[in-house]
Amino acid sequence: MTGPSPIRFHRYVAIGDSSTEGLDDPDGRGHFRGWADRLAEQVAVAQGGLHYANLAVRGRRTRQVLEDQLNPALALAPDLVTIFTGTNDVVSRRFDPEAIRRDLAAMHHPLVDSGATVLTFTLPDLSPIMPLARLLGGRIATLNDVVRQVAAEAGVILLDFARIPTTTDPRLWSADRFHANSAGHTRIAAALALALGLPGADPDWAAPLPGSPPSGVTSALRAEGRWIRDHFLPWVVRHLQGRSSGDGVHPKRPELEWILPGDLERSRAAPASDRPDASRCPGGRGILQEHFCPAPHYPSHPGGSMRFRYAIVFVTDLDVSIRFYRDLVGLPLREESRTAAEFDVGDTTFALHAAHVDDPQHHHPPMLAGSCRLGFAVDDLDATHRRLVEAGVRCRTEPETSYDNRVALYEDPDGMNFTLAQRQIG
Repeated sequence: MTGPSPIRFHRYVAIGDSSTEGLDDPDGRGHFRGWADRLAEQVAVAQGGLHYANLAVRGRRTRQVLEDQLNPALALAPDLVTIFTGTNDVVSRRFDPEAIRRDLAAMHHPLVDSGATVLTFTLPDLSPIMPLARLLGGRIATLNDVVRQVAAEAGVILLDFARIPTTTDPRLWSADRFHANSAGHTRIAAALALALGLPGADPDWAAPLPGSPPSGVTSALRAEGRWIRDHFLPWVVRHLQGRSSGDGVHPKRPELEWILPGDLERSRAAPASDRPDASRCPGGRGILQEHFCPAPHYPSHPGGSMRFRYAIVFVTDLDVSIRFYRDLVGLPLREESRTAAEFDVGDTTFALHAAHVDDPQHHHPPMLAGSCRLGFAVDDLDATHRRLVEAGVRCRTEPETSYDNRVALYEDPDGMNFTLAQRQIG
């Protein structure tokens, strides 16, 4: 017997501070990788690809993550989200647990309510890594209690790293003692992957490291001196001057990008417009999908029969794609505008639309290059809408009247958009 299939994720968005951004896990090209990238890679390996965005910025406190990252994250309609924040609140002059609780709740609840799987984790005790952190022990414990409480209330998956002894091994932390090193980020990603039930996730992520950390009074004093000189004093000076490590820093992946297994390990991500596919045009613009075949009729369903009417492919370069389908494929061009083109393919319509263009007329969300939207005609949109919603189909826009049509937008199980329309008479 085989177990249940793992959940398939389509859009993963990571929000938070420097830990989520990837410090201190260098990618070898002057940037940072981090546990969020590593988790995205594992999801991509498990299911063949993933859309991934990382909105985190170093130095951000919980309130800043709420104000700067929550709405952009929700706008990307993620079905997988990671949130980790609070470290910068702990080291700030003013520490307000109640404000942190409110801000975390204001992030966790909307994301969970949107249907996303949300993960977070607690902050390990830093005193074994950084003796001065003993002064912050009470704050860290309070922060972790707040995180546990809010996660439980919102239904967020919590990994309680604070209760895992291995997480305080100095060999998993970078020289600045504030951030995990590459080995630490690898273990965080493994823990999250295991919590998601991903195939191949490492069940031994919490196992103790072999051997023991370096010891000796002389070497410890030397290490402490170097840390105070190279990391602690510069941090103190920067904060006294009112500066943050995140000043002038922007999210490294502000938009969803399509990644394939191995992309992030090579420190690059392929945007959706560059997604390899056997049915792509040679110019790398647009993607035809097998879903273009006409849909069957279902006359017995409430709402009457459903008939395939059109397919829209969203492309990066409209002119290049028009030339491809008109001149190479041989489709007769019916009409074109600055943002769209339609081809004559018989009783149905095949259209190209420029990617990232809002549709204020129908309130449709922007679409990424390489994505597709299908259109069907129905006899009774309201009856069909009720049937789909009762069956758990996600509705992006409720039925509304536009010119002589009544339309609504939905998502199929793979996150592809499709429109239903009922022509209004009279």
